[in-house]
Amino acid sequence: MRLTFTGLVFLFTFYLQAQRDYIYGSVTDSASKESIPSAHLKNLSAGLVTNSNSTGSFKIPAKIGDTLIVTHIGYESLFHITSAQDFIAPVIFLLQEKTSFLSEVEVNVFPEYVRFKEKILETEPEKNFRITLPKVVISYQPPTAEEMQNPVLAPQVGILFNLEDITKKGREKKKLKKLLAQKAVHQKFDRRLVQELTNLEGKELTDFMDYCGLSTKYLSRSTLFEINEKVIELYSKCKSQQEGENQDT
Repeated sequence: MRLTFTGLVFLFTFYLQAQRDYIYGSVTDSASKESIPSAHLKNLSAGLVTNSNSTGSFKIPAKIGDTLIVTHIGYESLFHITSAQDFIAPVIFLLQEKTSFLSEVEVNVFPEYVRFKEKILETEPEKNFRITLPKVVISYQPPTAEEMQNPVLAPQVGILFNLEDITKKGREKKKLKKLLAQKAVHQKFDRRLVQELTNLEGKELTDFMDYCGLSTKYLSRSTLFEINEKVIELYSKCKSQQEGENQDT
């Protein structure tokens, strides 16, 4: 009788797994037990990603033996290997908040003014002590007689300006700096990065990157992790919109 019951449980579990190719549940703070929205979940075995919603709930395709990683800013990463139990009941991922330790601070009593002055006077300077000042090169082009007679230019004599703003070589140098800065910014948001996060290819990948609409200003002031989080959020939003349009049609 006991063997028969165990066999029935095994068959029931196998049946549930055969009927469902995903797991679902919630992401929760291990200390406060509060839900964690916008947590990042990735199935490393299948290369699929998703986010928890505003209530901390999630749903992600998986099968037994897959390795999942759950991450969120301010929390320790959590690795999980799916088992048959995960396909029977909701899975609750408990994330532990990161703890920052400050180094010890040593507090010394500052000496009174008279003693402090004596210490300074008793201190002998190092031998061969020398202060080296940076070289300052001043380039000045005296105005021509024609410029001095011009009533518009004459009052401006003596005003300092940056030669890079008016010379051809200077303008080319500034243009090169701008191009290099733009290249560094767009390396944070390229096709390879977006493809790894979404598994999109070809035209779908191009259309989704256009859909993201991330400005150069946003990319320059955001970290790579923040950009990854934004792409995942926009991908989930885009999929929801597409599913809604398919249901309407």
